[in-house]
Formats: sequence, C-alpha cells, structure tokens
Amino acid sequence: MAFVGSGLSANFRGLVAPLGIKFPNALANPFGTDGGIIDITSVVVILLVAFLLARGVSSAARVENILVVLKVLAVLMFIVVGATAIHAQNYVPFIPAHRVNPDGTQFGGWQGSMPGSQ
Repeated sequence: MAFVGSGLSANFRGLVAPLGIKFPNALANPFGTDGGIIDITSVVVILLVAFLLARGVSSAARVENILVVLKVLAVLMFIVVGATAIHAQNYVPFIPAHRVNPDGTQFGGWQGSMPGSQ
C-alpha cells in the first residue's frame, strides 16, 4: 500500500505544481530521500483507505462504483474532445497512389502499404 500511496503522492504533487502549490521537502518525500521526513500526501491517502475499509465492504463498494463511473466519464470525455481534432481532409487520399522511388523502394498503394505494416 505504501508504494501505491507514494506513487499517488508524486502524481498529485505534479498535478498541483503548475498551480503554484509546492510542499516542503520534509513533507513531500519519504524518510531519508531528498530531505524528507514524511510523505504527508501518501499518509493521508493510506489513512483514508484504511478508514473506508474499516467502515465496511458496502461503503468501500459504493466508493469503488463511484470511481468506476468517474473513470468511464473521463474516457468518454477524452473520446469526445479527441474527436474534435479529426479533420476529414487529412485522410484524403487515404491510401496515396503507388510509386517507385529512385532508390527502388515503393511508396503508397497496397504495394507500399503492406511492406510498411510488417
């Protein structure tokens, strides 16, 4: 659990750093690493998970279901936002016309596409 908490802590610090929030080294790093005494974010996460598990399986399952819904919504949002970057003119021609380059290699057409996919 400590490895997961430490990884989440590093990701969280990277997320809030552009907002100007920086934890002191003593509270941001594990003991003995870069002046660290305690990784406070990791400790808070571990305590929250322990508290959630102590409340019972049904509470943990409810929180897990909420997190799954949030993850699915994040993936759907990524797909919708990514779809706005698709421009049909970038796919014309989908397979360029075949030609043989001066060095003997082939480009385009099925003759050039199939060797490129192997």
